[in-house]
Amino acid sequence: MSLKRRPDGTYHLAFQIHGKRYHRSTRTKNRREAEAFERRLRQSLLEGPHQSADNNEAAHPSPDLNHSMTLGEASDRYLDHLARQAVRPESARVYRTTMASVVAALGGSGTPLASLDTQAIFSLKSLLISQGLAPATINRRMDMVKAMLRRAEAEWGIETAKPRFVSSRLPANRIRSLSVDEEIRLREAMTSKPWLLDVVEFLLGTGARIGEALALRWTEVDLVLGRVRFADTKNREHRSVPLTSTLKALLGKLSTKGSPTSRVFTRVEQGRALGLDYLACYRAFTKARQRAEVEDFRLHDLRHTFASRLVARGVSLYKVSRLLGHKSLTMTQRYAHLAVEDLEDAVRVLEE
Repeated sequence: MSLKRRPDGTYHLAFQIHGKRYHRSTRTKNRREAEAFERRLRQSLLEGPHQSADNNEAAHPSPDLNHSMTLGEASDRYLDHLARQAVRPESARVYRTTMASVVAALGGSGTPLASLDTQAIFSLKSLLISQGLAPATINRRMDMVKAMLRRAEAEWGIETAKPRFVSSRLPANRIRSLSVDEEIRLREAMTSKPWLLDVVEFLLGTGARIGEALALRWTEVDLVLGRVRFADTKNREHRSVPLTSTLKALLGKLSTKGSPTSRVFTRVEQGRALGLDYLACYRAFTKARQRAEVEDFRLHDLRHTFASRLVARGVSLYKVSRLLGHKSLTMTQRYAHLAVEDLEDAVRVLEE
């Protein structure tokens, strides 16, 4: 039997007949009843919807072959798929929280997946806009729903309404970097949370993504050579970044607090060192930014600040691209307008 027990105690089943995969909730927490449900479903599919070998229909009705997977079932299964794709635990938690808010906005976990038509998707987008979410955030949430529906059709054998999705238009290459005055105010606002100040210092000095920094372990830090190696990156490629003297001193101080295999960035609660996650950093950083009166600035903008400062000081886009771990130099071109000295040197040859 291909049964799996869900966290709520109910049994779900998945099997394949004639090349088509079926996924259903048995709607029971009793294993024997779930096994009987599966037997009837298999027989119904093999014999046809109007035949059944089980005469005890009143005790347990035959499966409804037109039964639509619910949104809750689909979201759970899609999140399970993401977890199997080696997504970082921090990212998985963010996906689960995001998906929960999307499911609630679409009517709750009991909503039939087949009811998600173009009108429902349009209503979801309108709700997200009314909540003041950024266009990129709205697109990411809509993309999660789109990916889930595509997987339901292609791999789970579930018919959907095939709704139409329209992405929100994004502003052209938003780059927000921290000014010197803003950085001073921000540092002052973080003095009550030294662990947050350490993380921000590291991001400003390496251009790392927040997820890369939080996943960093001491086995990936070489204080002798003055380098860190990011193994858990967005594009799944390892990247080494040299450390400034400031960061070597910072990591040298932190290295006395953790074991060789532990994470570099932690916070202490009740005498215990706990690993940091994205949500903890996001909330603490947002409060600090508001106290510092720094407007329109996100954690990821620390990465933009790192790149912008390098380019403005004459570092080539190629080197900046390697430090950031961009797969293509095209992604780094967004900072090209900051390299004005290169352009001035180029036109100056006309005067020679």
